[in-house]
Amino acid sequence: MAAPATSPPASANLRRIVAASLIGTTIEWYDFFLYGSAAALVFNKLFFPGSDPLVGTLLSFLTYAVGFAARPIGALVFGHYGDRLGRRIGRRPVYLLGAAGVGVWAFPFFALVDSNRFGLLLLAVSVGLVFHGAMYAPQAAFFAEMFATRMRYSGASIGAQFSSVAAGAPAPLIATALLADYDSPTPIALYVIAAALLTLLAVGMARETRSRDLAAVEGNAVEGGPVAGGGRTAGRDGGASSAVPSGGA
Repeated sequence: MAAPATSPPASANLRRIVAASLIGTTIEWYDFFLYGSAAALVFNKLFFPGSDPLVGTLLSFLTYAVGFAARPIGALVFGHYGDRLGRRIGRRPVYLLGAAGVGVWAFPFFALVDSNRFGLLLLAVSVGLVFHGAMYAPQAAFFAEMFATRMRYSGASIGAQFSSVAAGAPAPLIATALLADYDSPTPIALYVIAAALLTLLAVGMARETRSRDLAAVEGNAVEGGPVAGGGRTAGRDGGASSAVPSGGA
């Protein structure tokens, strides 16, 4: 009689979870750490050169704080309306609206930033975060619904983290290099527009998931054989669809 398979030690699983969480959180907050360092060392001299050094630093950090203040407000507004619109008209239209807005706002954003006026700088960041929220609100549901239940967390997480490393991490380096080479925000705005167009193309080619039957997706994923363990697969409404072959008891 074969010995039963043993699960890996709990300590090994815990180390994997801690390592994965550390890597994911580091990637997620990389841009905030980078902006915080720039706010303390660069932005006070770049955007507020006529102010007292202390006042310039405080104003620079205040623009940083706007991002944190806008995040929960954007989550309340766009989380609510993004969910309602996503259920009513679909995830793709809301996402496409945000991506198009980011592309259209690229040149006005840098024009407002270059004005060196604090109020216009706040306006530039706030409107940009509005368009970002329009994409971010339906993103979790949109991405998760592209995968069957048995692989949903892995599929959505791998896609999100890979894009953070491949596209998000080099973005500030590319923008800095463009500014150093051309001494103008125009190439950076064109870079943002190119990224927005790529997003529009990718989302436009993706299928709408609003009315996708997740139970059917799961059934197709295991078609040709029973689910491991000979059980059932849960449907969207909490019910179950049989995955046991005829004649099984």
